[in-house]
Order: sequence, then structure tokens, then C-alpha cells
Amino acid sequence: MIYLLATLFRYSVRKDTIVTLADELEYCSLYLDLFRIRYMNNFTYEIDIEPEWMNVPVLKLSLQPLVENYVVHGLVMSRTDNRLRIEAEPEGDLLKITVRDNGNGIEPEKLEELRRRLREPSPHASDSIGLTNVHERIKICFGSAYGLQIDGAHRQGAAITMTIPASPRGHSSA
Repeated sequence: MIYLLATLFRYSVRKDTIVTLADELEYCSLYLDLFRIRYMNNFTYEIDIEPEWMNVPVLKLSLQPLVENYVVHGLVMSRTDNRLRIEAEPEGDLLKITVRDNGNGIEPEKLEELRRRLREPSPHASDSIGLTNVHERIKICFGSAYGLQIDGAHRQGAAITMTIPASPRGHSSA
């Protein structure tokens, strides 16, 4: 656990703003391994991303808050089949990275509130700041066509999709 914590800390203090998807996924894996130890292997995770996408630039610490949402809000401790999956699919010149779980899901009112906060961020919002922060950082770095989308149903899991440029160079030169 100490090794995992030290590695996570070293990554988080790196000065880089943009990292490769491979680096960000490695950080998420370490983070999830730490929580698997803490929760005595009460959940599993899978990363299903083709090697060709591993050099795509992403914002550092952009996937970790999505994964953390599952650990904090989605994990059902009374179950032994808790599952998290990180996958990526190209869609034209976009790459859609989805963090999907089979956890608690999101109540309809909360889902609509989260979606509203992504559309209209408020500097006074006290909860869901991690998702809003990631969403805004993506828009600032890559442009307004990119960001997060949240889907889910109460007691049926959740999916958060991050849309970024699929280009190995990241955002366009515009």
C-alpha cells in the first residue's frame, strides 16, 4: 500500500498538464488497486483500450475523478460482483473514454442535476466539483466540443464518458 501511495503521489505532483492516456490509465490502475486492498477485493476492474490509443494526450488527473466517483458513490459493499470497466471507442475524430460500473447508479433527479451542472457550471456548487472541474478543464484545453457526459439509472450502474480529440497531437492548431 505504501508503494502504491508513493507512486500515486509522484504522479500527482508531476508538472505535466497533458499526459498520455497510458500514463493516466496506469495512475487509475494504481488508485483502483489501492482501493481493492482497502475493500478486501470486493470489486474488480477492467481496462479495455486498444494499444493504438495509448499515446493520445489527455489531461493529467482527468480519469481519476471519474473512477473515484464509483468508489465513493457506486460501490455496493453488500455485493461481491462490483465491477468497473474503462473502455475507449473512436468516433470520427473523437475518442470517447467511458468509465462504466454496475453500482448504485444515479437517481433521476440527481442525474438531471449533474447534467445541468455540466451545462451550466456554478462557482458556488459544493458537491460534484470533481466532475465539473474535469469537464471545464477539458473544454479549456481542447475546446467546447469536448467534455463529459453522464448516464445512469438508479440501482443499475452509471457511465461517464469523456470525449477528447482522437488525434495523437490532441487539440487542433486552431
